[in-house]
Amino acid sequence: MSRVILLLNFGGPETLADVKDFLFRLFDDPWVLRIPFTPLRKCLAWLLSRGRESFSREMYAKIGGGSPLKRLTESQREALAKLLRESGKQAEIRTLYSCSPPFIEDVIRDASEKGLDTFL
Repeated sequence: MSRVILLLNFGGPETLADVKDFLFRLFDDPWVLRIPFTPLRKCLAWLLSRGRESFSREMYAKIGGGSPLKRLTESQREALAKLLRESGKQAEIRTLYSCSPPFIEDVIRDASEKGLDTFL
């Protein structure tokens, strides 16, 4: 099998301790803050993530201490794997995120090292 289906999302903090790093990566994403000058975007990302950290922690605490996004995405991955299996198709399915682990770059590198060369 050389194919891999990628389920990509921003991700989310799994714990309250992850909120600060998640927010920085979110605001540092050039698709979120469309600022082409990287040093300025990083500075603004740092300021915004520090400014929103307390409020975001409070909101995540109200829903159980972290984002449900990864759990929901994993459920989607499992359902898609089952559907493919039942239809006789083969592909590895990976979840990857731009703002929380497992990060896009790590999953792509790992998949490539394992010989998965067709990304869907």
